Amino acid sequence: MEPTAVEPATGLEGGGPASVMHGFIRTADGEPVGDADVTLLTRGGRRLDRVTSLADGSYIVAVPAPGTYFLAATSPAHTSRARQVDVGEGPLVYDVELAGVAEGEVDAVS
Repeated sequence: MEPTAVEPATGLEGGGPASVMHGFIRTADGEPVGDADVTLLTRGGRRLDRVTSLADGSYIVAVPAPGTYFLAATSPAHTSRARQVDVGEGPLVYDVELAGVAEGEVDAVS
């Protein structure tokens, strides 16, 4: 079966994304985490794009312009992760590792 392509979100301010960030959401053992919510936020906390990872853990989010953002990944069976990312010109690859955790715990990484 061929992997399904994920298109960046449209409708961002300014007519479209300047770039994209993509990668995989995986466990510490390298297993893909499908159905994880992946959100790109401004430093002020405004949501810019939100997608759900595919069964293979892949995601693509639209980035409106170079700058510093937060990327958050959440999944019910795993610890949530948030990390500051610096985006330059062109695509950026960023993989996220989620650890298994008891329900209700959150791990914020800066």
